[in-house]
Amino acid sequence: MTSAGKNERTLLIVAPYPTEKGESILSSFVRNQVNELKRYFRKVVVISPVMFVPRFLRNVSLIPEVHRNNILFKDYKYDNVEVYFPKYIKWLAIDYRFRVIIRCIEANNLSFDLIHAHFTYPYGYLAVKLKRKFCKQAVLTIHENGSWLSREIAQNKRKFQEAWRGVDLIIRVNEADVKKLRAYNPNTISLPAGCGFSNRDFYPRSKTECRKRLDLPDKKIILHVGNYKISHKNQINLVRALAELRKGREDFTAYLIGRGAEGRKSIQREVESLGASDYVKVVGGVPLSPENFLPIWMCAADLFVLPSYSEGNPAVMFEALACGTPYVGTKVGGVGEVITSEEYGFLYDDPEDTKRLKDLMDRALDKEWNSKNISEYALNFTGEKVAEKIMMEYDRLCPR
Repeated sequence: MTSAGKNERTLLIVAPYPTEKGESILSSFVRNQVNELKRYFRKVVVISPVMFVPRFLRNVSLIPEVHRNNILFKDYKYDNVEVYFPKYIKWLAIDYRFRVIIRCIEANNLSFDLIHAHFTYPYGYLAVKLKRKFCKQAVLTIHENGSWLSREIAQNKRKFQEAWRGVDLIIRVNEADVKKLRAYNPNTISLPAGCGFSNRDFYPRSKTECRKRLDLPDKKIILHVGNYKISHKNQINLVRALAELRKGREDFTAYLIGRGAEGRKSIQREVESLGASDYVKVVGGVPLSPENFLPIWMCAADLFVLPSYSEGNPAVMFEALACGTPYVGTKVGGVGEVITSEEYGFLYDDPEDTKRLKDLMDRALDKEWNSKNISEYALNFTGEKVAEKIMMEYDRLCPR
């Protein structure tokens, strides 16, 4: 839709959000969706509360890194999007997030027609409070992986249930969990791609040129992308499976991309203990933009592997497929709803089964894949298509 197709509504997003320079990359998928939805609105307002940490406490390791770095989060604007990071104080059981959101709205004279939150708590809960105060419709996308969502349900916490029951629509990133959530809110739907992927960033490129740019060896390339500090990404068992794979073939090098210094050390120790340093490289994080290195890695790889214990629907799966790279991973969350054919990849059930993972990687490295078919299939999950479906739901809740 062109700018002429925009209407006069303003959308409020309540969610974690990257800074102007891209810090907090874990929430980049929310910005990707905003960049698709902004075409349909006069204005999009993003409010992402950040905990205030005094300067003298910013080197205290007991405080999570995301909070210690709150100095990076400064308000900014781009196109028709305004992003605010109001600072809140949390003291014992007292949480001032809602109060600082209201102050932000009042101080900047903000108004909005519809609210969309991402993640149950605190954002979904805050969205319900905003809905009640301003009498607006609210949507919640639940990105939590399967185990995380199961824990939220089992904890039986009032604030979680208030978020689920209080919004006008729940969007879940897989079909498997819809039934669980409809017990709290019958108006629950699934969009397997979550926020979708950006096909302006992730698309097929020359494998030869990408490898040359990254200075990769003349071997088959296995790629993994997953946060090092999140244990459910299962890098340790991946390293063990790669060590077993090496016993039968020497024609590959594996690269593990991720963030999290402590997790990286643990993975590196496992690599060294198995004598795998020559063919398993723990390379740290790589930027998405403006350098677009992550898509370059995806296009350079022969195989993408994600043996997670739990997922909702991993964004990197769609990104790898969009680059024409086949996928090997566990059948968790909504992954089996996307990898529906062995034309796109191989799945297995037990994250602990390193032998099965080794066998599937072995088989995948030998298979002749149709990269064109894989990348074309991925076009079903672009951010643009997801935004179109979300707009249909917005219009149902809040007609133009």
